[in-house]
Amino acid sequence: MASANLSGLHGVRFLMDGRFARALVAIDLYNALLALPDLLLMRRLLQPLVQVDTNGASGLVVIAESHIAIHQFEDLTGTVDVSTCRADTLNRSTVKHYLQTQLGFRVALERWLPWELSV
Repeated sequence: MASANLSGLHGVRFLMDGRFARALVAIDLYNALLALPDLLLMRRLLQPLVQVDTNGASGLVVIAESHIAIHQFEDLTGTVDVSTCRADTLNRSTVKHYLQTQLGFRVALERWLPWELSV
């Protein structure tokens, strides 16, 4: 699903809650956070930061347009947050397809939160 009418938008936050098919390891998160910005035509400012421990796994990559974060909890539920000031490059279908095929993430709830610049 491509983005809807984006005129007047300053940016958008795409949040997804769901369940992973398996426990993630550090390389899973790292590779996903390298690949997603490229798929979405976004520019990474830093290499991904990843933490995996007994409570779950979290990863974050800072992009020129904002950030992408992936969190998995010990019960395999999780949340994915893709935030960008370039709403025109954020294709929800691309994100969901990548997460499902590469990380086994099934989306249960998604939220598309646009924001406008108010001066």
